[in-house]
Amino acid sequence: MRIPKAFLEQAGLRDEIEVHGSQVVIRPVSHPSQGQPCPTRVACRFQGKRGQIVMDQTRAIDRVRLVKRLGKLNSGQAADALAVLGAMFAE
Repeated sequence: MRIPKAFLEQAGLRDEIEVHGSQVVIRPVSHPSQGQPCPTRVACRFQGKRGQIVMDQTRAIDRVRLVKRLGKLNSGQAADALAVLGAMFAE
């Protein structure tokens, strides 16, 4: 029997959901800004277009909401994203 996600979150068991791997973390990709570079965005190229990963708009969603995988970060982009996250959560 699967317990509804909303019930688990209301019961304070959100960490339990993440342990079992039913959620994934996503971040939106936006067009590059023309002004000053934002320190919470990571430059990327996705489907042949330039963009920026918006690291400060992190969301966790249930895996069943995903329809198909659109792409994956390369190792350089992943390293840049981890560096931005480290800077965001540093003391």
